[in-house]
Amino acid sequence: MLAAVLASSGAGMALVRFVPWSDAARKAGIPRAFAFAIAPFLLGMLAVLALGVFRGASHAFHLGVVFAGLLLLCSSVVLTRPLPKLKHSGTPLPVVPWEWVFGGLLACWVLGLLVNTALLPLIQNDSLEYATVGRLLFDSRDLLSYPAIHPELSNSGFYGPWTHPPFYVALIYLTSAFQGHADMPGLMRFISPWFALAATGLVFTLGNMSNRLAGILSALCFLSVPLFFLGASSALLDALPVLGITIVMAAFIGIQGTPFLKGL
Repeated sequence: MLAAVLASSGAGMALVRFVPWSDAARKAGIPRAFAFAIAPFLLGMLAVLALGVFRGASHAFHLGVVFAGLLLLCSSVVLTRPLPKLKHSGTPLPVVPWEWVFGGLLACWVLGLLVNTALLPLIQNDSLEYATVGRLLFDSRDLLSYPAIHPELSNSGFYGPWTHPPFYVALIYLTSAFQGHADMPGLMRFISPWFALAATGLVFTLGNMSNRLAGILSALCFLSVPLFFLGASSALLDALPVLGITIVMAAFIGIQGTPFLKGL
């Protein structure tokens, strides 16, 4: 799982080379945060690809497809887009007391999110249904077994006629393949926090375009919204579209170019 996070983040770092960022965005750190923000989407898209194209293949083969896709993406970008020369950004500003205070509060919220994720059981109806569909995909290894509208074909007999895009349940399948079973919701618990923390980092850089304290306060207000925090620690879907919205906003604010280019 950690290798997948690192590999997808590396692919994100490679892809952001194609984006014409403004100098203000680069100074605020938006390109780096943007790379980490698109990383889980890259991993999920490859999971959907592996399940949809190589239907019924083994778990190991699907994992191989995912990692091969990330490696191919990184290598193709590196070969076609050489690493730009780094510009000296000057001496960073010292951290002021208020930044320490609110930065510490933000760190407490991040720690609380991870602790809740690791220790609290899943009790939300939606997250339990997502886990059950992820188990169904783990057993069938076939994307066409989703949505779960054929209970007679599954071991659990689960019937769930909701038709969300298969992105989230494909990621759950991938985490089950990492841990080698789908008997318990283990690594899948960390999918939503990954999206939530990536969005928090991107919000920080957006606020950082004004100043560092504004970035810290923006990230703190963002992560501490009760319903969003609950959803991220309860394996709900909310953090995924929220990160998508944040990515679109960061691209529109940070890209340098004509209105047409920004809109595209």
